[in-house]
Amino acid sequence: MKKILFFCDQDYSIHFPSHFREVYSILLSSENLKTVVYTPSTKISSLSWLSDNFCIFPKSTSKIISPLWPLISSLYLFRILFVQGSSFDLVIVHDNPLSIIVSYFFSLFNGFKLVFRISNLKGLMSKSTSFVSLINKNVYVLLTCLACKLSSAVVSMSVAMESYLRTELNITNSLIYTIPSCTKIWQVGDADSSDLFTIDSIYNITNHSPRDVKLVYLGTLNPNRELTFLLDLVEELLSLDLIPFLGVFGVSRLPSHKDQFLNAVKSRQLDSYIYLFPPVLEQSLPNALQYFDIGISPYDPNTLLSTNSPLKTLDYIVAGIPVLSTKILDHRETLLESRGGICEEYDSSSFAISIHSFVRNPHIYDIDILYAQSWLRKNRSLDSCTLMWKNLVRDMLYV
Repeated sequence: MKKILFFCDQDYSIHFPSHFREVYSILLSSENLKTVVYTPSTKISSLSWLSDNFCIFPKSTSKIISPLWPLISSLYLFRILFVQGSSFDLVIVHDNPLSIIVSYFFSLFNGFKLVFRISNLKGLMSKSTSFVSLINKNVYVLLTCLACKLSSAVVSMSVAMESYLRTELNITNSLIYTIPSCTKIWQVGDADSSDLFTIDSIYNITNHSPRDVKLVYLGTLNPNRELTFLLDLVEELLSLDLIPFLGVFGVSRLPSHKDQFLNAVKSRQLDSYIYLFPPVLEQSLPNALQYFDIGISPYDPNTLLSTNSPLKTLDYIVAGIPVLSTKILDHRETLLESRGGICEEYDSSSFAISIHSFVRNPHIYDIDILYAQSWLRKNRSLDSCTLMWKNLVRDMLYV
């Protein structure tokens, strides 16, 4: 039997999507293949096994320790490989190039292969031009390039990310697989009981007063996402004589991000139109989103966000609502092929005009949500994601 270690970097307490959790720990496992998954969580103080092959380990929220997290995380991996390294045939590391370097040291003695999974390029996303920030970016690039060189293969999140790695970071000799975001096809009725109060409040709030259009935004409240776009959009809709409601389900790693967003809403006197809901679990999204008309997904195509494979776009389609997004490559391909929504330029005026047109005549765009959901099952479901990973595993271990 072959054995694979997935060492992840996503905080389990904030968001660990099913295309990681279920694919890695359940769907890839078979009588010939055993997987073990480790990922951090800020909600625990010691190692905790959630199942016989899924473990979460503690991550500090201290501002002092946070910059050292890549090193601390790699020390956890060092301990795992020191004890169990000889039992693994393949080690797959998420996002942390330091962990690849640690793994490579053990691979020299234990003979396992390495795969570097890059789900984001957050080390390059800071907009600061300070000397320290520039040093951090250069170190990140050097470590990332080295990690790719030491790995048997690299997994990118999108075709745009693969292109960036090859052209901008000059990673030309590495074998790169692209495995985009995929999703579980949840149904209305799958909602977790812990979210029922929130779902009831969504119904009550969205139906409290007549609105011309009910919009929803899923995503992070990190200022890097330029959330003023949402506020500009609401003002543009008001100028077009539309009364909007915008529900925001925002994940916030730092309380200050949430406060910053709410203060901006209040300062622009938009608190009658924008409401921040607490995040709900993935399986509860179809229940929560059923009360909205359009899901919006604005990514600036002129930043590294354009290399993302946005999961939220898929969440909207699963919930049965059309998507309005910006023209990053993954959005264009997904929405063109699935007919699940439309892409617009990255400016609030273009978004507002499209929403206005949709409200006045929903059939003006070639949107077919039932077809989009069928397309999703064939192309971006957990089964399709599992098949992509099985192909990679076969190439690494059996060819």
